Amino acid sequence: MVVTFALLSFSSYGQGLPTIAVKNQSACTVYYRLLLTDVSMPCSPAYSSTITSIAPSTSIVYTNTTYPGSIAGANNFIMAVMYDGGSTCMTTGVTVGEGGCGYTTADFLPSVKNAAPLCINCNTVKASWLPVPVGGTEQTLLFR
Repeated sequence: MVVTFALLSFSSYGQGLPTIAVKNQSACTVYYRLLLTDVSMPCSPAYSSTITSIAPSTSIVYTNTTYPGSIAGANNFIMAVMYDGGSTCMTTGVTVGEGGCGYTTADFLPSVKNAAPLCINCNTVKASWLPVPVGGTEQTLLFR
């Protein structure tokens, strides 16, 4: 999978935040990984979480030091990859991220699969990277 990005004016756009809320409002368990920046390159992913899952109707808040597979030096959450299943069912993924850095902010996976060994399709899931609300302190990765 090739990820393209554009560097945009830093004065006009955000470059992610060190806190993210991951919310799963879909009926499927969703598999994903988070990508974070280095302080020297605010729109370029430099660190990656491990692939993790979130159950339906669940919310999790991560900081840049508490995400799965945390690495010292990670700065801000910039994008996420949503996969169509766990490691034994995974065939594809979609990327969403910080719109101010030129990333797609919403995308669909047409058939997210449930757990192995059956790998049966669960449903279509939309991933959305939501901007920080005015006065807010965390961005949101929303699955529905």
